[in-house]
Amino acid sequence: MARWKKRPTANHTRRAEDMRRNPGVWVEVGTYNGRQSAQSTARHIRLADRLPQYTPVGAFETSMRLTDDGAVLYARFVAAPGRCPICEGTFETCRCGGAR
Repeated sequence: MARWKKRPTANHTRRAEDMRRNPGVWVEVGTYNGRQSAQSTARHIRLADRLPQYTPVGAFETSMRLTDDGAVLYARFVAAPGRCPICEGTFETCRCGGAR
């Protein structure tokens, strides 16, 4: 029976910092054995759920590519620094909840 290939754990703190320093640039988050794992991580990134490095909600976009090695997950920072990605208010004045 074939076993899953052991992959290094993604360093989300470092990846999120890289993306914030280079807004709009796609950064490889990691390669996952299965599509579902990559999709789940992508959702956590977009919603900043279980991965607080990617706050505020909606500040990051994700994309996935299937390869022979697995599912490669990419993300990029798209929010304007100091602004809520939903209402464009400052994080101090945001009332829509996007700056949580």
